[in-house]
Amino acid sequence: MSLSHIQTKFASISRSRAQHPEGRPRLRADNIPLAYGYPFPGSFPIDQLISSTSRALEREGTRALQYGGGPSVRDLRALLTRRLKGRGMNVADHQVMVTTGSNQAIDLIAKLFLEKGDRVLVEGPTFFAALRIFESYETEIYGMPLDSQGLDTDYLAEWLEKERVAGKLSPKLFYAIPNYQNPTGTTLPVCRREKFLALASEYDFIILEDDAYGELYFDSPPPPTLRSMDTEGRVVYTSTFSKIVAPGVRLGWAVGVPEVIAGMAALKTDGGTGPLAQAIVYHYCEGNSLDERIAWLRMQYRERWGAMREALIDHMPHDAAFTEPQGGFFTWLTIPGVDTSATYKEAVESGVTYVEGRSFFPDDRGQESMRLCFSYCDGALIKEGIKRLAEVVKKHKG
Repeated sequence: MSLSHIQTKFASISRSRAQHPEGRPRLRADNIPLAYGYPFPGSFPIDQLISSTSRALEREGTRALQYGGGPSVRDLRALLTRRLKGRGMNVADHQVMVTTGSNQAIDLIAKLFLEKGDRVLVEGPTFFAALRIFESYETEIYGMPLDSQGLDTDYLAEWLEKERVAGKLSPKLFYAIPNYQNPTGTTLPVCRREKFLALASEYDFIILEDDAYGELYFDSPPPPTLRSMDTEGRVVYTSTFSKIVAPGVRLGWAVGVPEVIAGMAALKTDGGTGPLAQAIVYHYCEGNSLDERIAWLRMQYRERWGAMREALIDHMPHDAAFTEPQGGFFTWLTIPGVDTSATYKEAVESGVTYVEGRSFFPDDRGQESMRLCFSYCDGALIKEGIKRLAEVVKKHKG
């Protein structure tokens, strides 16, 4: 059977996403990847994870390798419950589910709540993988605008009321990243969080709070999570070990009222989230100071952001604007008159990458913007990458 014949059997959503790689520019050997939303390789605690693996296998033996795993599966959930309480979330163990990364949590929540034709609200721009998940459930997705303080809750209130007056269906779900948002790096202040929750109550929608970066602040902690401020049980919270331990462990978690967690568990068909990975991460967290590690990561990312900020000021056109993150991995760069999709190939040929702004919207916005990541490269590479990128965009200035 030919490849083209096989592709005709793909579901419609798969056909739209399974694009052939032909035509994408080839990366240079000295490529500086400002596109990668990855932790830097030197951040991974290799020696400690080796020791944690040995402890897990010595103490739990074959149980760690079996379906369901050993006691660490239960113990990791209890550890997460303690850490969540430390961030103001009063939850019990049965309100926490460990998942294969936070993307699985997002997918399970979507599977639990969404049906074809449901309306989903997201921040515009937002995390592109979440957009793909919501698209796969054939929902109607609407992007609510952001400003320098994150979600514009005044606009949201006006939009919701106009839709209600017009007799439109209320949204079923709002996916939000309140802390160090991906891709803009913005953080929602307390007053807007309060209004956001009030709107969710008035218009009766669920909030899916993605907090992948919440512990990676530079100086001061972010405001309380939406989950900790929620008095009605309508916020489902997700986070991940990918940013504070390593992405390769593929462990995240979800927090919700018992009915939501039970509903997600009933839909979970993976045979169990990596019992060995759970055992390794539990023994790592028990045998090392995770808080000290996170404090060190904050310092590293603060320094990298400082290098990128300095380079953007030094090299970008005078009318270029970028967000000022107080934590996380990203800034959002907007260059009036420059189509960032059109400049991508030349940027790659110049040895630097970014992610085009259009990738983060459910519609055709973002043409003049891009996401830049400062977490992966060191300061010197970041500065060189921004210098190369600035040379490209200046050629295309309108």
